[in-house]
Amino acid sequence: MVGEALALLLMMIGTVGYFVHNPYRKDRKNIKAAKSDLKELHKVAKKSVKKNKKSRIKSRSKRSKACGKAGQKRDKGCHKGAKRAEQARKEAGKVRAEGEKTTAEE
Repeated sequence: MVGEALALLLMMIGTVGYFVHNPYRKDRKNIKAAKSDLKELHKVAKKSVKKNKKSRIKSRSKRSKACGKAGQKRDKGCHKGAKRAEQARKEAGKVRAEGEKTTAEE
């Protein structure tokens, strides 16, 4: 009888100790803090992506308006980088033509 009561008492103490003592309590706090930081970063990233998307759309509309006012099509090179691209194409053509001349002479 005494042995059974002692075993039952020991079992109850072990069960309470198992549920009360949590070695991962500090880790749980750190995990919560990390999750909240990630949520905050995610919100900021979404805002910046939206902002960049809006600015790209705005700049495209400005370019298309400028092309429309000048009466030029986009193919003819009304946007800013078109002149540089056209020059690069011409230079590449010259280099290619010079290369063909040298190979034809040989």
